[in-house]
Amino acid sequence: MKREEIMAVYNAGPQAVIKLVESIILKQQEEILELKERIKALEDRLLKNSSATATSLLQLTSLQKREV
Repeated sequence: MKREEIMAVYNAGPQAVIKLVESIILKQQEEILELKERIKALEDRLLKNSSATATSLLQLTSLQKREV
C-alpha cells in the first residue's frame, strides 16, 4: 500500500483506519497460518527422510559387519 493510499484512509477518519488495520491483521494471520502449515509439512518430510537415511545406514553397517 502506498503512502498516499494510507493518507487517504487516515483522512477518511478513525473507522477507516480501524478497518484498514483489521484487514492487515487478518491477512497476516492467514499468511502466518499458511506458513506454519508449510513448515510443519517440511519438518515432517525432513523427519521421514532422516529416519529413512538412518535406517539405510544401519542396514549398510550391519551388512558390512557380516562381510568381515
